[in-house]
Amino acid sequence: MSETDNLKAQLMSEIEATIAKMLAECPAADQITLSDMERLVSQAGREIQNRVLQRLVEAQPARDAHAQPVCPHCQQPMVYKGQQRRRVVTEDGEIEVERAYYYCATCREGLFPPG
Repeated sequence: MSETDNLKAQLMSEIEATIAKMLAECPAADQITLSDMERLVSQAGREIQNRVLQRLVEAQPARDAHAQPVCPHCQQPMVYKGQQRRRVVTEDGEIEVERAYYYCATCREGLFPPG
């Protein structure tokens, strides 16, 4: 199975779980209002959208840990400090990503480069 097929299968499973959760939280047919339906569907849609975005970001090839970026302030090579998880604010909410983290001893600043 290709990486794309694996990613698709993982996403489909997670989307199905989100829909099942939404349906389980849905009030009885004689008690649900249109506003309830809109709220449940909007919440499920946001969860699915954030999950798909997070998985796509995670699926991006990792940068070479041995490639040393230079500090944007002093232009000195930065030191790789391992992989770190960060919460990233997107247009539609927050996702968590894991990326290489670099540190500049001269400026005492870290860098979490985009993927």
